[in-house]
Amino acid sequence: MSRTRGRLEPCAQPHPSGVDALKGARFVNGNADAPNTVVEFADYECPACGLFAVRVEDAFISEFVNSGKVRYAFRDFPLRQHKNAPLAAQAASCAHAQGRFSPYKAMLFRAQPLWSHSSNSRAAQQFSEFAAQLGVDEARFSSCLASSDAQPGIEADLGAGRQVGLQATPSFVINGYLVSGALPIEAFRAILNRVGVKP
Repeated sequence: MSRTRGRLEPCAQPHPSGVDALKGARFVNGNADAPNTVVEFADYECPACGLFAVRVEDAFISEFVNSGKVRYAFRDFPLRQHKNAPLAAQAASCAHAQGRFSPYKAMLFRAQPLWSHSSNSRAAQQFSEFAAQLGVDEARFSSCLASSDAQPGIEADLGAGRQVGLQATPSFVINGYLVSGALPIEAFRAILNRVGVKP
């Protein structure tokens, strides 16, 4: 499903999803009263998702979320072909349980080349090391990672993604319109302007 490797895709043509993709989201950032919503569906092992996270997300958050224009949510959509993606999603949920979701998510994407080809057991060790670097309670994190506590939330995200008709990761539901691909910030500005967010 992930198609972009090493480049940002041009502006896509948004189409209505007809689904409230924000409902049930666990990882939400921004003003609850913001007039616009952007919901990202991503896979931690997907190269295109990593490209967006590393090159675009900070500018997007600064321009649209921190300004109060957009409420932004991240939802997990681990793909079958990415063997460590489900565990990465679980690890991020465990970091979230200790209030460290955003920095942990950023670390997972920045370090993607280091763990994406690891064995599952080695990836688990790396995920614990990342958590330690962020100062989380290591015993609590390890216990969470070994449990199935995060699975209901991940499954709910997967279900929501299927419901909106995801065909690729990353995908974004912007005010109810579905757009796919690792878009550059210029494309986001154009799409957001078309669906109601003024720069």
